Amino acid sequence: MLGLAVLSAVAITRTDHLMAARVSPVLASDAGYHQALLAGAIMMAAAALVALRIGNTRKPAPLVMVSTEPAPEPYHSK
Repeated sequence: MLGLAVLSAVAITRTDHLMAARVSPVLASDAGYHQALLAGAIMMAAAALVALRIGNTRKPAPLVMVSTEPAPEPYHSK
């Protein structure tokens, strides 16, 4: 949700700036969306680099030995 808020703020800011400069509303909206998508792509690339850089910090699962022989019969006293 926070990422969407940031991207919409980027788009609205760019669109408002261009509308104040008397650019047509269609071109201003297009430029706002373009800048928001560019910002999103840059954030995704940065997140991918961070994810690749830190690596796996979890410990490996412990080894479990499993016997393939059948369980011994229970002892029955007579």
